[in-house]
Amino acid sequence: MDLRRINFGIEIETVKRTRERVAQAIQSVVGGEVRHVGSPASFDPWEITDNHGRVWKVVADGSLINVPVHLRAEVVSPVLSYEDIPVLQEVVRALRACGAKVDDRCGIHIHVDATAFDGRTLGNLAKIIYKQEPLILNALGVQTRQTETKDTNRRRGGCPHGGRAANPASGVFRERHRGNG
Repeated sequence: MDLRRINFGIEIETVKRTRERVAQAIQSVVGGEVRHVGSPASFDPWEITDNHGRVWKVVADGSLINVPVHLRAEVVSPVLSYEDIPVLQEVVRALRACGAKVDDRCGIHIHVDATAFDGRTLGNLAKIIYKQEPLILNALGVQTRQTETKDTNRRRGGCPHGGRAANPASGVFRERHRGNG
């Protein structure tokens, strides 16, 4: 399987800039037109139709409760491919340049096209992520109460699941990492 052929989408939560300003920053990279879809549509969306006809969105995010509503922006990409990674990198740079920030309540979500996978390969992927979860979280600098508890229990030789076998479906990756456990 050539991983460069797998499409993906990304959602990036930001704070400290209006959705309009974030949309303008995206447009500065992808070109095209910006329009405010606005109310009564949910999430007060702004849309950027890029030069390839794909639609990027900037929507409100109700989970970012530590900043005023007008300074909550979630970037939702269109379907992207391996060849779009440099564009995505430039979009992120433009977001930073316009003053959009991430804090410990912000999250990022990556959606991967599953058409290249079958049940066996999806199962293998889940096992790899579960087995390597502590290494991945450590490399990313993610620390949650759940990982702190697991680390403490491992050092003490105990089981963090009350003596039961660990359930891969209960892993930290199911949480939205926002620094609040």
